[in-house]
Amino acid sequence: MKYTLVVVDMQPHAWFASVRNLAAVKREILRAMDNDCPIVFTQSLYWDSDDPPLPDVHKELREMVKGYKYFVDTVGKNCSDASLHIKNFCEPKIVTAAFVLVGCNSDACVMDTAVGLRRFYPESGITVVKDACDTISKDVDPWACYADHPTIRLQETTATPADAATEEDDVELCGICMRPYDDCDCPRTGRR
Repeated sequence: MKYTLVVVDMQPHAWFASVRNLAAVKREILRAMDNDCPIVFTQSLYWDSDDPPLPDVHKELREMVKGYKYFVDTVGKNCSDASLHIKNFCEPKIVTAAFVLVGCNSDACVMDTAVGLRRFYPESGITVVKDACDTISKDVDPWACYADHPTIRLQETTATPADAATEEDDVELCGICMRPYDDCDCPRTGRR
C-alpha cells in the first residue's frame, strides 16, 4: 500500500534522539523508498522568533533522499503542527490515503502533526511508528496523549528481527552534533 512518510523534526539541536531512534527513522526512510512512497521532512525554524534559526534536518537523512524521485520537500514550520504546511505545499505530490509519521518529539510535534493530518484528511490512515519516535519527556509517558485520538494508530515497530539485530543500543545522542554523548565535544553541551 502506498503512503506518505512524514519525518518530523529530525534536526541536530535540542531534541535528543537516541542512536536506536535515528536507526529506526533511517529504516522507515528505506522502507518508503523501497515502496516508491513519497517522503516529506518537516523542520522547526526556531524556538522563539528572537532566537537564531535552528539547523536543517540531520545531514545523514538528507543524504539518504538526495536524488530520490519521490522526495517531496522539507517543510519549515514555526509551530508544532506541520499539517497545514504539508497540505499547502505538498498535497499534489503526496499520497493522502495514508500517512506514516516518525521523528521527534512523539508527544509534541509528531502528535500535533498527526492530529492535524487527521483534521485535513479524515478518511486517511494515520500511523505513528513508536520505535522511530523519540521525546525529551523522560518523566512522563509520551504515548498517553494519544488516548484522546483513537483514530491515530500507534505501531510498536516495523522492524524485522534482522533490522533489530543491526540497530545499535539505545544511547543518548547530542542534540547538536548527533554523536553519542561520550564522543561529543560540542561547546553548548558543556563537555569537552
